[in-house]
Amino acid sequence: MFQRLCTPKTGLLLLCVAILLVALPASDTSVAQSGFNTTEDSMPLVRVAPAFNLVAIGGTTDVMLRIDDAEDLFGVDLVIQFDPARIRVLDMWPGSFAEMDNDSKWFTIRNWNNTTGQARFAATRMATLDGVDGSGVLATIRFQGFTRTYSPITLSAAASSMLDPTMAFIPFATKSGGLFVGSIHRTRLPLTIACEP
Repeated sequence: MFQRLCTPKTGLLLLCVAILLVALPASDTSVAQSGFNTTEDSMPLVRVAPAFNLVAIGGTTDVMLRIDDAEDLFGVDLVIQFDPARIRVLDMWPGSFAEMDNDSKWFTIRNWNNTTGQARFAATRMATLDGVDGSGVLATIRFQGFTRTYSPITLSAAASSMLDPTMAFIPFATKSGGLFVGSIHRTRLPLTIACEP
């Protein structure tokens, strides 16, 4: 028979973890171009990956903007919002999605403002090319944490857009995430094993 030992100290730790998990903001899912008669299950999804990550104070971590189930994607313009009092952007670069069809003829715009807390990634195919289908990383953003707390990383559905080769809007869903900034500790909980005779 296995039996877990719960001391007052470990009980308090488990309670704190439970409270933290309940208090976590759920990753926000929104729909861009919501005027279309579509459901989230039938449209592409652009999401922050991983949805939640941990970075040490002064440390850096990479956050990806992934797209799932794209169809005939010709251009994309994504606006990301973050808390500049807690994290800052150091760099941004295109992901592997641009190379999926063995044709990397994409024109990209990457900029960010660590005062207003906004970053933008835009990419478009050259005029003579078709759209692209599939899933992959659109862009990677390198963040640095400097204030111990949680910072949301929000994909702004209202300010973002996707286009097909005819310049028609493609409806899509967005899923945001966030970063925990703080010290990284590993805690071992005691475990006892009782053997019955």
